[in-house]
Amino acid sequence: IGAALVEEFPAFKLARVALSVDNGRLAQIFARDTGGRDVALLTDVTATMIHEAVMTSAVLWSEKLRLRRKPVNELWIAAERKQARSLQKLIGLFNENAAARFRLFEIVNDSEEPRLKELKTIGRRSMWREKPNKLSLPSGVEPSETAARILALAPKNTDIIFSKQGETIRFLGLPFARVRTVASDERAWFGVDRDRRPLNESTFPTLIELVAELDTYRNAVSANKRHEFYRASPEAWLESILRANITRLDANLILSPLYNQFRTSSDKIDLLAIRRDGRLVIIELKTSPDRETVYQAADYWRKIELQRRRGELARIRAFGDMEILDKPALVYAVAPALSFHPDFGLFARSLRKDLEVWRFELHENWRAAIKVLQRRSVTENS
Repeated sequence: IGAALVEEFPAFKLARVALSVDNGRLAQIFARDTGGRDVALLTDVTATMIHEAVMTSAVLWSEKLRLRRKPVNELWIAAERKQARSLQKLIGLFNENAAARFRLFEIVNDSEEPRLKELKTIGRRSMWREKPNKLSLPSGVEPSETAARILALAPKNTDIIFSKQGETIRFLGLPFARVRTVASDERAWFGVDRDRRPLNESTFPTLIELVAELDTYRNAVSANKRHEFYRASPEAWLESILRANITRLDANLILSPLYNQFRTSSDKIDLLAIRRDGRLVIIELKTSPDRETVYQAADYWRKIELQRRRGELARIRAFGDMEILDKPALVYAVAPALSFHPDFGLFARSLRKDLEVWRFELHENWRAAIKVLQRRSVTENS
C-alpha cells in the first residue's frame, strides 16, 4: 500500500511503515512531500475489520497526530472495496470539521500491483438517493401451538421473536427453543447455544427442567452469578426488559411492535421506538464498553432515516396509526453508567448536528430494576 501511495502521488516519499501497537491488523504509513509536509495513512492489512472499528482507530490516531510537535492534520485511509464504501457512507455522517480531517481511498486490485482510487465524501443530498431495503414482515405474529405451550412454562420471563425462519423463544433474552412450521407441520428444538435436541412429548419434561434451571440462574438474584445462564447475552437481557416495558427508560416512548425487523445484524441490539410527538428514536443497547457503539448507531440511523424519508416505515405501519414526524430520528445510547467507552463523547461529537445522540446512563444493577441516573445530549457543540 505504501508503494501504491507514492505511485499515485509521486511528490511523496515513504518515511515510515509500521503496524499499530494497539491493533496489529492496522498498518500506519508516513509519507513526506518535497516541501516537508507529512501525511499519514491507515489501512487494515487483513481487510477483515468492521468499518466502524477502522474508523474509531482512525479518529483516535488522528487526535494523536494533531498533538505532535509537527502536527499531521490530514489522515488518509485506504481500504478494500466493501470496507471503503462503508467508510465512505460513515464519513458522510461526520460534521464538516471532522470529515475534513480524512481522505479515503479504495484499494483497486485490477493489475499486478494494487493502486489507490480516491473516494469523495458523500454529500447530504446524494446520501438520500440510495434505494432503501424493502422491509419484509413475517406472515403472522401469533404464536404457533407449540410456541404457545413453551411460553406458558414461564410467561413472565419469556418472549418470542418472529422471523421468516420461524419462531425463537427466549428466557430474558436468551434463546432456548425454536419452532419451524413447514406445510402446517410444527417442528421444534430446544437447548442453549449448540446443545440442542428435538422437542417432542418424550423430551418435553427435559424442556421443563431447562426452564426451571433458567429460572434459578437467569435472574437478578441468581443463586450463582458465575453460571453461564446468568452471564450469557447481557445486552439481549437488557433488551428483553425494555421490550416488555419501554417506558422504564423513557415514559414518552412507544416501541414498534415490529421492532425486530429493524435489527441490523444478529450481534447488535437495536430497538426502534417513537415518542408521543411522533419523533423516531433509535435505541442502541450496550452492557460493556464498546468503542464502536457510536458509529454502529450512526450507520443504523442512516438506514432508518433513509426508510423514513422514503416512506417505508409509514407504508408498513411500523407504529400502527401513529404519524411519524418529519424530523430526523434521535439516537439513544443506553448502557450502565460505567459501561460507556471513555471516548464515547469524542466519537459522538464527530457526527453532524442533525444526527442527535443522547447518552442514557443506567444504574449498574439494571437486572433488578431499570433506573436512569443521567441523560444528556452528546452531539456537536452540546
